[in-house]
Formats: sequence, structure tokens, C-alpha cells
Amino acid sequence: MLAFTYAGYLAAGWGISLAVLGGYAWITVRRGRARAALVPAKERRWS
Repeated sequence: MLAFTYAGYLAAGWGISLAVLGGYAWITVRRGRARAALVPAKERRWS
């Protein structure tokens, strides 16, 4: 019964952690795509 009293805290902890990491990943990808568009086509190593 003790484990169920902490289920809300456990779910909130996981939820907040995943939301923060997901948001950071989304911002990082957005910034990377914006900066990749600034590189001239001849200097792009990835294409």
C-alpha cells in the first residue's frame, strides 16, 4: 500500500523529466535546422 501513495510523485517526476528532455531536443533540432539553412550549399558536408 505504501508504493501506491508515491505513484503520483513518481508519475509527475517522470512526466516532468520527459517533457523537459523532449522540449530541449525539439529546441535543439529547430536551432540546428535554422543554422543549417545558413550554410552555403557548396560548404555543406552532409549533402
